[in-house]
Amino acid sequence: MPTISEKILSRAAGKQVTADDFVIANIDYAMAHDGTGVLAVKAFKEMGIKKVWDPERIIIPFDHYTPAHTDTGAKLHHGIRQWVKEQGITSFFDIGEGICHQVVPENGFALPGKLIIGADSHSCTYGAFATGVGATDMAEIFASGKLWLRVPQTIRITVEGKLSKGVSAKDLTLNIIKNIGTIILILVLISIHFIPCSERYSSTARFDEYHDFPVFTASRIPCLALRLRYSCE
Repeated sequence: MPTISEKILSRAAGKQVTADDFVIANIDYAMAHDGTGVLAVKAFKEMGIKKVWDPERIIIPFDHYTPAHTDTGAKLHHGIRQWVKEQGITSFFDIGEGICHQVVPENGFALPGKLIIGADSHSCTYGAFATGVGATDMAEIFASGKLWLRVPQTIRITVEGKLSKGVSAKDLTLNIIKNIGTIILILVLISIHFIPCSERYSSTARFDEYHDFPVFTASRIPCLALRLRYSCE
């Protein structure tokens, strides 16, 4: 039975794929904030491309260097605003309109089965298939709407019971990371299933779980599947 990663990337690639395959995937949404957007826009212009592939599927939030505390920062913001206007990008979130990892799910971009790429390592927060890339990769997406990806292997982590008083989703995540050890992940999806407390586990808590997994460092997991069980009580 295919994993959710394989299903989503099969749809994005237009063919059936399995773990460790390399694919050219069609991106549903691309996000670059003011910190990485500057470099992504610079790389896009250097490619000589005049128009982005789809202005309605690019998300630009200002949240990392806001308010601009130097003249240089203010000029960089101005440059991105001008580029957004020139390209007709509709999903632009200026200073004070939200943090990038909240803007994406709260505005309905992160829907089940979507493939979302962000120019930020914590883009895996969103819950759809989402991952972070560098600025030049984002420029390629701006230009073509496509990106090569390696279909990840999957780790299943099942959490049972309920969190003790004073214990948050952040604590659970850090505990899981501590117990797994510094496993290095290269394009590997961490799939977390909460049993039987899923109904009591808020969306905010789930976002926090995924947000923290980039603290893993990078290498290849030697096993195709690893199932870990935790008791929160």
